[in-house]
Order: sequence, then structure tokens, then C-alpha cells
Amino acid sequence: MAKEGTPTVSFVRLTEDDVPGAKFSYETAAEHSNIQLKRWLACRGLKSSGNRSELVARCNDCIASGRSVDIDITIDGGKWYQKKAGILVERSANKPIPPVTGWKPLVATSLPAQYNYGNVYHWLVESMPSLPGDTDNQSVVTGKPLVRGQQYVQSGNVGCVETKVSDSIFHVKAKVLPSMRNENPYTVTIALSVVSGTVLDATCHCKSSALSRCSHIAAVLLSLCDSADRGASDPACTDLPCQWHRGSKRKMPDSINKKVYNSKRKQTNVIAFDPRPAGTIITVEAKNKFLTDLGKADTICMWQTTLQFTYIDYDLSRERNELLSCMAVHILNNLRPSVDEEAALMPNTSNQSASTEWHNQRSVRMTASSAKEAVMLWRKESVDQSSVVSESSLKFVQRKVWGLHQVVTRYMQEGLEKEEQARMDYFAYMKQQSPLVEVQPTGLWVNVVEPCLACSPDGIVNDPSENPSVGCVEIKVLKIFSHRSPVELKSAVERGEMKKEMSSQCFKVNNGNFTLKRSHGYYYQVQFQLGVTGLSWCDFVMWSPVGEPAVERVYRDDVFIAEIMSANKKYWKAVIAPELVEMRAPRNLKPFKLKG
Repeated sequence: MAKEGTPTVSFVRLTEDDVPGAKFSYETAAEHSNIQLKRWLACRGLKSSGNRSELVARCNDCIASGRSVDIDITIDGGKWYQKKAGILVERSANKPIPPVTGWKPLVATSLPAQYNYGNVYHWLVESMPSLPGDTDNQSVVTGKPLVRGQQYVQSGNVGCVETKVSDSIFHVKAKVLPSMRNENPYTVTIALSVVSGTVLDATCHCKSSALSRCSHIAAVLLSLCDSADRGASDPACTDLPCQWHRGSKRKMPDSINKKVYNSKRKQTNVIAFDPRPAGTIITVEAKNKFLTDLGKADTICMWQTTLQFTYIDYDLSRERNELLSCMAVHILNNLRPSVDEEAALMPNTSNQSASTEWHNQRSVRMTASSAKEAVMLWRKESVDQSSVVSESSLKFVQRKVWGLHQVVTRYMQEGLEKEEQARMDYFAYMKQQSPLVEVQPTGLWVNVVEPCLACSPDGIVNDPSENPSVGCVEIKVLKIFSHRSPVELKSAVERGEMKKEMSSQCFKVNNGNFTLKRSHGYYYQVQFQLGVTGLSWCDFVMWSPVGEPAVERVYRDDVFIAEIMSANKKYWKAVIAPELVEMRAPRNLKPFKLKG
């Protein structure tokens, strides 16, 4: 028994007559349209998705179980429950007349608090008048405005929505573009009850608006319903300035070390599967013996392409460091040519990359093409106190000394193939400047004072108009000149074009002249060649198959030459020389770095 003074709690129960769409209009569920079936299920809190047969079966099951009388009190946000509980009181009004002035753009928060999809459904479906003798398909008549109206909303055809509140009536005026875009937009006016959100009246200027339930009215009602659900009004595309001619905004991605991937790569059990017994242990010695036995066979086995010998690393002792330092001096003396000149041309190297001797001689020396890379590596190795080199130096030694992991791109191959033609075009170009000029191909040059340093110019030039007259030439076949001549490129640069392409080139255009960038590896290469050969100038040639080459005469910079040659010499003595004895890089062991 309740205590005296305790308030009595009364429960409100929704019925089919309280919520629009909760009551069937026909005897069986199969006689109703899909929209009516979905609304009926939603009013009972049941799943409303699926095809027609599933919807009908779901409705029949609900009726058979006796749950059809249980109306979900949360339907349409619980607004019908609030209305029946007496929270809202509907005010009666005559057919409203739209105001003439005072319209303002729609603000979602100003919509009637109780406006919901049930009001839309009631106006378009349940309140549809039934005409005597009407033979049209009822499902089409009641369902089509909702379907078409939703399509208009999704296509952004509803725009210019304005509102005004007058005498407890919420007036709405909007423009709806027809399906045929070349027609004028239709003006739709709607009157809603401020208290309950009920649709009191609606008008449209289209031919189908005799019953005030055309698809344009449905579009505006559904658009208002979306705005009420979102709590904010997103303008339609027709209300915004022209967007389709504007380019997409350029994204500024973060650096790769800040990249975060949201999903993990799917694990593949096939790759991780190990068919061996769980207790199997494979030692390094067993694997090496297996590879040794495979090498004794007459045929090549696929295991030899997937397995590699594993070598046990060892430390560099103080005694071993001293011994390798002495051996480095002997190697350097053996590399020194027996000539009195500053530089010596090695025999049998005039064909350069086509010569085996050329490859053999340059593999044990520091060369011009890798001069900058060696300088950068030595700056890092000289401050590192470790007895072995870094991973970058390991890759460099494997490639430079032992010829491993060599990469030849299409443009590198094209440059080798067109080198002779480029030299002839350069000779013809120089003949116009200096008729007595001569150009001869050459091979590998070795510095006599520092025999660990070598270079291979693309030619030796004798130009009587220059003092001294003898110099060298370095020819480059650049990708940017594959389809345009230097003259055409210079004109494009002067017009302010190709800024992005020029930022990654080895040269720049200043006052109509092509100038090699002093920070580029090609400038290191040219100055290294002048330092090794003792010459005073080098013609840097940028060749093009569609026009005359661009030529810059680069003169000797003794301060710069001393710096890069010193770094290359120190790197050779500390890393390359002991590697020629230890041969660690081919075994994938980091080469030693001598101290002192």
C-alpha cells in the first residue's frame, strides 16, 4: 500500500490511433505499399529494412505473436508519447495564409520542437483523401511522393528555405528544382503547428499539387525533417557559389615518419607456416654446410637463390689495426704509376665501361663519379668512434669495390649508348666557337701523388683560344632535354614556366646562361677530375638530341679540390684499403674502419 502523500504515477500507453502509420488501412499486410509496411514496423520498434516479402512476413509474424498492439514510445523521438501525456496542447486554427513580408533564412533550432517524420507521413499518406471510384494503385499514389521527395533532397534540389512565425503557425517557403533542370523552380509554402509540428497546409505551383501532396512538397517536408534531426541546416548546393570550376585543394601531407596507418596488413598463414617439427633447430653451421654441399652439385638448386652463407663477425684488435694500416701503405705504393707526370693514363682503358681493365683499375680507387658521396660518408665516419662503418658505407663499398647491387637505369643506359654522338655534337658546336679545337676520347687517369684517386673524363680537349689550351670534357645526357633543346628550355624558364621541373635539375639558368649548381654531385665530379688530372678547366656539356648542346666551361677551384680530394683520400685509407684485405662487405659484414 502506498504511503500517504506519495504521488500516484500514471502510465501512458500509445495506441494505433495515436501515431501516424501505426495502423493498417487494409485487412492484410500484403495489400500495403513498402513505405506503409516499413512505417508500421518502425512504429513497433522492429527492423524495417529488407525486400517486400521479408517486410510482409515480419508484419504477419508480429500480428500472430500479439505484439501488434505494442507501439514503441520512442517512435519519432518520443514526441507522440509526449503529446499524449499532455505535455503539448494542440491549438486549433483555420487554414493559414502565408505572410507576404518578414521571411528569414531557415535556422534549424527554430523549427517546432515536435516536428518529426511522423508528421510528414501523416500528411502525405494517412491524410490522403479517398475519392469515390478511384481505380489507381493505392500503393503508388501514397508512396511515390515520399520516394521522389527523398530523391530531390539527396540531389540538392531543395534550396532558398525561408521561415516566419505568425500566430502560433510556423510558415515555410522554399524553392524546389524540378527533375528537368531547364525548367523554372517551383515555389512551395508549408504551414506547421508551432506546438505539435503538425502539417496544417501545403501548396505548390506544379501541375500535380491539386491534393497538396506532390513530390516537391514532400521534398521540403523531408528536408525540414533532416534539418531538425541534425540540429543544423546545411545549405543546398544551389545556395552556394559556383564550386565545380574550382580545382581541388592541394593536400599537404606530413613527413613519412609521422604517417599512421589505421589498418594492419592481413596476416597470411601460408607464408608463416613452417612444416618442420616444433622441436627442429637449424644452426648456422648446418645451413652453411647444406649450401656447401649444394655447391658441389653439377646443377643449380633453387635453395641457392634463397639461402645465403652466414659469416660469424669478429672484432678489430689493436694489433690487427696496426697491421692493416701498414698493408694500406703497401697497397697505395703498388697503385702508384711509374711516371714523372702529375697524372697517368692507364693503358687499355680508353673504351671505359666496355673495358675489363677499366673496371678493375677503378674498383680499387676513389673515382670522380662518387666523389660527393664519399665526402658525405667521410663526414659521418670521421666523427663516429666505432670500429666498423655505417650501413650506408657498407652499401657504398659493396657497390663501389665489389660491384654488388649495381643499378643501371634506362637513362644511364641511354647515356652510354649516345656518348659518342654527344661527343661529336659537342665537337661540331665547339668548331663554331674555335675552329682549331680538337677533342679526343680518353680512359682512366690516375693521380701520381695520390694513386688512390682516379677519374674518367669523356674526352681531352685542346682549345687554342684558351690558356692553358688543354682541358677535359664531361658530357651528360639529361632527361629534361630528351624532347626539348636547351634553347627551348631557356625560353620556357624566362617565361616563368617549369619551376617545379627546374628545382630538381643539376643546373640553373642565370641571365640566359646554363650554370652547374655548386652543390650538385656533378660539380664535385668535374672539380675532382681537374684535381686528379692537374688540368685547369673542364667543359660541362648538357646534350640534347633535338638541338645544340648547352656548354659551361668550369674552371679549377683549388680550395674546393683540396677539400674533396682530402676527404676521398682519408676515406680510402680508413675504409677501402683494409676492405681490400679483409673482404668483409661481400659477406654482408660491415667493413672495418682504421683508427689513427
